[in-house]
Amino acid sequence: LTTTMNIAATLQAQFKDQESEGLFREVIGVQHRVLGAEHPATLATRHALCVVLYNQNKFTEAEARCRLLPAAYHRVLGAEHPDTIESSHLLALILKYM
Repeated sequence: LTTTMNIAATLQAQFKDQESEGLFREVIGVQHRVLGAEHPATLATRHALCVVLYNQNKFTEAEARCRLLPAAYHRVLGAEHPDTIESSHLLALILKYM
């Protein structure tokens, strides 16, 4: 799981968003089953997928997937955690370009 996540992140860093998208989806599926929907690692992977979708101009799906992230991060990590703030920022960017 960690290896697949690392490969997906590397592909994303290389701007190979289509390739990384499938891997992020795969990792999210396993994380949901093993760690749970609101585990910090699952939330981080969901966030990464939203970024990849945003980068591909798939704003409708990105918005749908990102819409619940800020509230989940708030519950798990708190309102002032950097990941909570970053997820709100990403959602704002997605909504700006819809």
